[in-house]
Amino acid sequence: MSQYLQIEDYFSEERAWIYICEILLAIEDLHKWGIIFWDLKPDNIVLDNKGHAKLTDFGLSKEGLTQTNQEDRLAKSFCGSYAYLAPEMVRKQGHGKSVDWYLLGVLLFEFLEGIPPYYDHDKETLFNNILNNEIEVPEDVSKEAKDLIRRLLAKDPKKRLGFCGS
Repeated sequence: MSQYLQIEDYFSEERAWIYICEILLAIEDLHKWGIIFWDLKPDNIVLDNKGHAKLTDFGLSKEGLTQTNQEDRLAKSFCGSYAYLAPEMVRKQGHGKSVDWYLLGVLLFEFLEGIPPYYDHDKETLFNNILNNEIEVPEDVSKEAKDLIRRLLAKDPKKRLGFCGS
């Protein structure tokens, strides 16, 4: 997917919605099986020969999270690409399935704008932006996409769209 973003800079909203919906279905299925993907970024999404989005590189994924044990198994690892870290990962406070929903919001923003939402070349500024800045969605993005991005990028994982006790 990153190759296509490099070539095209960003995607039309219609195209972004198609990819996001396919990725959402993949995340839901992984979560159903107790798997957190954790490394959702354009580099880890490929398109098959029919143009459908597929997740790749499960090296950072965490398995075995069930409804009964997930609170005891929150990860505190600091892994992934800096621009794709959720606030709870930057804080090293433990993170669960809601990380994947945050990263879906990062992806949608990047698909529409060509760059992750809080991006800065300086790592410390980037982390400060992730932790403290409110998301600024450009005016050319539809009301529905803005709402979804804001709800997925909620700083508090318990207030994030998709949170269900994980």
